[in-house]
Amino acid sequence: MTTLAGADLAALVVGAAECGPGRSGGISPRRLPTVTDAQHRDPMLTWLACTPAGARLRMVTTGTEVRLRLRTSTVQIAGGAPPRPPVLTAIAGDVRTTAALPLGEVLELDEDLRPVGRRSGEDAQVRIDARPAAGGPIELWLPHDRVVDLHRLSSDGDLTPAPDPAPRWLHYGSSISHGLEAPAPDLTWPAQVARSQGWQLDNFSFAGNAMLDIFVAEQIAAVDAELITIKAGINIVGSDAMRERVLRPLWHGFLDTVRRSHPTTPVVLITAIACPAVESRPGPIVTVAGQAAAASRRIDQDAGALTLERTRQVAREVVADREDENLYLLEGTDLFGASDADRLYDGLHPDPVGMTLIADRFPAALAAVLPTGRWPGRTSR
Repeated sequence: MTTLAGADLAALVVGAAECGPGRSGGISPRRLPTVTDAQHRDPMLTWLACTPAGARLRMVTTGTEVRLRLRTSTVQIAGGAPPRPPVLTAIAGDVRTTAALPLGEVLELDEDLRPVGRRSGEDAQVRIDARPAAGGPIELWLPHDRVVDLHRLSSDGDLTPAPDPAPRWLHYGSSISHGLEAPAPDLTWPAQVARSQGWQLDNFSFAGNAMLDIFVAEQIAAVDAELITIKAGINIVGSDAMRERVLRPLWHGFLDTVRRSHPTTPVVLITAIACPAVESRPGPIVTVAGQAAAASRRIDQDAGALTLERTRQVAREVVADREDENLYLLEGTDLFGASDADRLYDGLHPDPVGMTLIADRFPAALAAVLPTGRWPGRTSR
């Protein structure tokens, strides 16, 4: 019998920047280091960085079963839908199973995202049959849409970390890549791609926060990788966060930071997928009758305002101006175009079917822009 907790349990976590103390005890994976909190001072981004989208426990055991005790916490905004039960996905050999967990702690927020209440939850106990793994690696994909405190992991045999020899893919993106709407943590579109291609994934996607923040670029620079993809546009327009004068040097600064540690790694800029509300109208995005729409603007001269179409053109120009032979451009509309807009359940976010469309199209779209020999893996396509 082996039981792991604390630092011993943290040694099994992959796809996270660090593990800090959990709110309910144990350890909590974070996709951005704690030090970055002071660089943005945004409580929502701090919460999103603590959601382990793509983070998982990877192990081997000589036993017949693995048991995990954890507790989740999530937020509920006034007037919004109640949170759904968290889901964990276990992959042991060729067997994939999902487990719906009891609802953990819920932090209630008002419309201005200020805390107004808290509902306590309960711990979850998950049992995984280890026999299908036949001594090979077992992965437990943690709930991607809430904070997770890992209390302890046990087995009736030895438990040890399982290093992953697969090529590592670092992906940066928005809520579309964070995939909060996915029904299970391995069904976000980046997770689907990683599993289908045999890559290990580090997902640096944060809902509403793909703003080309340099502290994210620094974290990407700190991780070894065989492929880096950077997808930005919709959050910049949707929040009316910047104008073209700011966007262009931010792209260059983000890429300069990544390139300091990854001078020859293939880096692919991915432009925004289709969003009819702001294709040719500037943000911010507002919600009208449950659907995304562009806000009415009252500025007579607004040449620097950004639409999705303009963010795509700026990305194309950045790639051309850098003359970087290892930098490539992939058009997001090749992954999800205007003809797919009926899969935007709220006019902005793809539904689960839309996520799978993106995942299914991504390998061919990537292969079309990467030259021969640059496909991640032990052997190139």
